[in-house]
Amino acid sequence: MDYQQYRWARKLVYECCNYDNGNCIALDDGEKCICVQSISCSLLCKWFRIAVLLLDKPLETVLLFQKDMKRCTVCSQPFLTGSNRAKYCKPCAAKVHRKQKNASKTDTEIPAYLPLSRFWVPLDLSNDAKILYALLFDRAGISKENGYIEPDGTIRLYFTLEEAKKNCTGAVRLQPALFRNWSVMV
Repeated sequence: MDYQQYRWARKLVYECCNYDNGNCIALDDGEKCICVQSISCSLLCKWFRIAVLLLDKPLETVLLFQKDMKRCTVCSQPFLTGSNRAKYCKPCAAKVHRKQKNASKTDTEIPAYLPLSRFWVPLDLSNDAKILYALLFDRAGISKENGYIEPDGTIRLYFTLEEAKKNCTGAVRLQPALFRNWSVMV
């Protein structure tokens, strides 16, 4: 136990139920006996180790579980780990996880897939036309999020054939005729 830990433990000695003005009641056999824990730089008193040290978890961790302890990456306090992956003590873990949860809610990315509405599936359209619809629907959602809405409520899109080809995989061959079909259908 170093000097700082000794001072920390010395403050806890006053919490012991056997401590009486510097003397230990448990060791009293008719003569006053000085509390050994209050003058020692090591853990000599079993009662102190079993009952009193529990009042201060960080000190208990430092003194009793030195091999198993880690330091919290936020507050640098020693703590006992429940697993090898633990990086934070319990109070800091709650704060960090709350921050991460809030950050994940605000930083969600747009999914890497295109949603295709069910009502398009049974229609007599080519798969290329259905994928083009999904692309246009996705682009309309982005435009709506960014506030590109006309006063009459319509959303204007400028989506060229080149942009559509760039966003599609090689398996889909978009033809200019699809755009002409869409202008009639929409």
